[in-house]
Amino acid sequence: MAFFDVARLTLGDVVSGKAKTCPAIYDYGEVPVVTLEPMHVRFEPSAYQNPSAERLDIVWSPPAELVKSFGLLDQWIVDTLAEDPVRWFGKERTKEQIAEAYTPIIKWHEKRPPLLKAKINMTTQTGQCRIWDQSNKLRPPPENWAGCLTKPRLKFKGLYFMGSSSFGAVLECMDVQIMAEAEDDACPFE
Repeated sequence: MAFFDVARLTLGDVVSGKAKTCPAIYDYGEVPVVTLEPMHVRFEPSAYQNPSAERLDIVWSPPAELVKSFGLLDQWIVDTLAEDPVRWFGKERTKEQIAEAYTPIIKWHEKRPPLLKAKINMTTQTGQCRIWDQSNKLRPPPENWAGCLTKPRLKFKGLYFMGSSSFGAVLECMDVQIMAEAEDDACPFE
């Protein structure tokens, strides 16, 4: 399975806008992008308390190998920021404090399997996620995403900072191939 090569990753400078962010880049200015193995979409894409949003969260059930790989990326992020906390947070912080403030890429819950979340842009503007069928042709989005088997192509955009209290990684779904539509009577608990 291909994955982000942390040996080639760097983080750009923090930029202030609606939120503080910093870009992730590979050496030579390449954008870090990876195509993952097929995974099931867990829920309908949505935006918290905004039913008319076009930039949505999409959530998958990742296999164990992918959970481990994202754990290594999480560790790289914490280690990188711990090398120069003043650059990222404006003050000294211990590695433990940075790890506590970090929102991991894989979401863990007591009562369900781990989840992988990314952003998906459903607008017709620049940055819209392209949706593909199995014969590599563009197609419209599925009527029901939950339960679809999809192969996502994700970009590691960088990090976001919410004040000095929390931060996390931003993954964006650039392309998704629909491998199998959700069945109406499919068990949602796989």
